[in-house]
Amino acid sequence: MAFIKKILIPTDGSEYSRYATDYAINLCDALDAEITLISVADIRYEMYDVYSEVHAVGNVEELIREQVSRALDQHAAEIERRGVKVRKVLRVGDIIQEILDVIQKEEIDLVVIGTHGRKGISHFLLGSTTEKLVRSAPCPVLTVRPPKEAGK
Repeated sequence: MAFIKKILIPTDGSEYSRYATDYAINLCDALDAEITLISVADIRYEMYDVYSEVHAVGNVEELIREQVSRALDQHAAEIERRGVKVRKVLRVGDIIQEILDVIQKEEIDLVVIGTHGRKGISHFLLGSTTEKLVRSAPCPVLTVRPPKEAGK
């Protein structure tokens, strides 16, 4: 039987990803596992055409990186306040490919991810992203639905 020692939590900083974090922290405590928190800035120019008139492409990229980095830092700080050591990973690129790369390189045993994500320009995790990850990850993926009152 494989032991779970490394848990990956993909996050977009949303309330929904925090539900997945709660599950992962409980598992971490029970299994004496490590947590790695990953955020991916998906900077595809075609996604941001509407902003090209207001910002140069380089400025849009920097704004997105800063926003994702800030959300990652805040989320990691919340985990650390609960007494759990966390490793942060910030990637730029295709969400699925970057997560799969970290799973392989870090030899992740379990991914814990929310079924919903943020929407709008700050969005980078969708339900469809979760589905793609479930289908392609080389390790188990635990999906966490938000409580009924939060999903309204």
